Amino acid sequence: MYIKTVATTLVIVALSFLWTLWQPINIDSGIMQGFFEVFGAMYAIIMGFAMFLVSENYNAFKHRIHAEIDDLQDLRDYLVYVDGQDELVKEIKDNIKGYVKEILNKEWPAMRGHTQVEMDTPEEVYAIMRSVNKIRRTNESDGVALERLVATIASITTHRMERLHAAHEKLPSPFRQLILILSVCLLFAFSLMPIPSLVGRLVLGSLLTLNTVLIVFVIYDIADPFKGVWQIEPDGFQSLLERI
Repeated sequence: MYIKTVATTLVIVALSFLWTLWQPINIDSGIMQGFFEVFGAMYAIIMGFAMFLVSENYNAFKHRIHAEIDDLQDLRDYLVYVDGQDELVKEIKDNIKGYVKEILNKEWPAMRGHTQVEMDTPEEVYAIMRSVNKIRRTNESDGVALERLVATIASITTHRMERLHAAHEKLPSPFRQLILILSVCLLFAFSLMPIPSLVGRLVLGSLLTLNTVLIVFVIYDIADPFKGVWQIEPDGFQSLLERI
């Protein structure tokens, strides 16, 4: 992303420099000051809202992943309370592993490719349910474990639905276009500023362009949690699979 940011900045600064040498438009500095006060405030509000929106979606997606992993770990841990049913415990653990493999091998690649995933409860979860339903209540510990396991399975299905919905949350296309258009307008308007010093114009223009381009790229990057610098990887699911 940083290479792309620098390259884009250099191109824009070069074009701005050529535009400056041509100087086709001269606008009074007082008018430009009033324009930047109004436009700058509007630009800051929109970019701040965009950053808040993509950050909220990004953090919500991470939270749902962690919550689902926590519940899967709890599901495994509650099996400790099941006494004298070792074969059944192994079957349940194998089914949990089957569900995690389903996430890693099918659901995650589909989410990464922005492909719609079936929202209904998958067969792997039903397999866990059927196995848990075989637990015999031979003592109080088994009863407590069964109640905990059933509640945790229900929680897992909820977190899965939330994860799939969050994976498809995107910054609306009109909003992305608005961010791009406003950024271009800001840089174009700055190129019309009557700055006598050519060096000063280049330095200030470069700094403004670099910051503007970087902010836009950061927003676009965070808006897609499966690509870029801040991409989210299924490491937690992979680690859980190895520990079960």
